[in-house]
Amino acid sequence: MQSITRFNSADLTRADLTQEILDRRTCQGCGHEIEVVRQQYAFGPKTGEYFEAVKGCKCEDLAIARQAIENERLMQRRKIEDTFSSGSTINEKLLHASFTGYHPTSPELTEAKRAFEHFTQTLKGTLLVSGSYGTGKSHLSMAAVNAVKAEGESAVFISLPRLLTKIKGTFDNEGSQDDIITSLADVTLLVLDDIGAEQVKYTDSSKTTIDTDTFSNDVLFQVLDARLGKATIYTTNLPGADLRARIGPRNFSRIIDDAKIVKMYGDDYRLAQLNF
Repeated sequence: MQSITRFNSADLTRADLTQEILDRRTCQGCGHEIEVVRQQYAFGPKTGEYFEAVKGCKCEDLAIARQAIENERLMQRRKIEDTFSSGSTINEKLLHASFTGYHPTSPELTEAKRAFEHFTQTLKGTLLVSGSYGTGKSHLSMAAVNAVKAEGESAVFISLPRLLTKIKGTFDNEGSQDDIITSLADVTLLVLDDIGAEQVKYTDSSKTTIDTDTFSNDVLFQVLDARLGKATIYTTNLPGADLRARIGPRNFSRIIDDAKIVKMYGDDYRLAQLNF
């Protein structure tokens, strides 16, 4: 059976000696109206021989466009991962965290693990994870990030204290804070770890002591606002009333809006491992 070749209009003009339209239809691939034509080679070793070709098909153009979009998406993902998923923002021990590597020590922690696994599969809404030190909040959160990345999607894990430090380091670069917030807004999954653990005061390079309550809460609000309607995990060591007092009623209201609350209280597994 003779193959059908796709040519653009310029190709067909160069090749045209005689041309017969065999069929007109809508292309199932691109949706454009196409013509299947039979014509002769105008030059070359096959001069005078007949071949069939398709005019008007945009499948190849659309494939190139889709590939360009995919390449841009991959570049953006690499840029985000280079910015946040480095040793400077993630505890080295957490880098390869997985759900199979987490071993709950109580029914409550078993239920928490299930909640994380289900959330990772659906990527809908928000998880607010509250609990004591050493119960695995960060481990399960990073496991969720790794699971999402394994599916080819973008995901970022960063603690609020380290996010604030990263933003403070860009104060000499106009627009850098907005760039960071925009990057966090664009990822498929964001984990904002250790909310409430940020220091209340710090001393800048001019030895001025600055109260960071307003600064940290403003940054937190920008992140919360940017992540509305997107899959996000927030973790904290503070109970509800203390968290509300620490981050303010406005931010607290944003976090708990349509959030699933996951509680992870228990013994510090780090101490248990040390048998200290």
